[in-house]
This record gives sequence, structure tokens and C-alpha cells, in this order.
Amino acid sequence: MRNSGLTHLLSISGLHIAVVAGLAFLTVRKTLLLNPWVGLHWPVKAIAILASAIAALAYTLLSGASWPTVRACLATLVVLLGTLAGRQAISCG
Repeated sequence: MRNSGLTHLLSISGLHIAVVAGLAFLTVRKTLLLNPWVGLHWPVKAIAILASAIAALAYTLLSGASWPTVRACLATLVVLLGTLAGRQAISCG
């Protein structure tokens, strides 16, 4: 890849990890909410947050876990854990 000038295709940024975590969150949450009983009796949001944290960790390990990737994964996990604790992910003002 280096000889052909395509090493930039292998780079993993914080945006990629956030997108993977977000897609995992939406997929798990929407899938669980397809069943009304599950949506009313299970903590669907918490399950989706934990699944997205696992997806972010797995993607970080799959990509080779370089320092910038680990830093982005930790930032994503902090946001997910804050959301799990009931905090807003992004506060305005």
C-alpha cells in the first residue's frame, strides 16, 4: 500500500469510530423496538449503548489499536457512558 500511495485508505479516524458506534446503537435499538413488549419492559437504550460500546472497542482492536484510534475510542466511550448515566452527549450553553 505504501508503494502505491494508498496508505491513506487504511487510516482510521475518530469519525469512523463514532460512525460505527452510532450505527450499532441505531441498529440494536431499532431492532429491539420492533417487538412492542421488549420496548416496554426492557431497558432498550441501555442495551443499545452497551452494544455500541462493544462495537467501538471491536472496531478499534480490528484496526490495530494505534494511539490516535485508542484515544478516539476512549472519547467515544466517555460519551456513551455519560449517556448511559443520563447525561446529554452534547450540551449547548
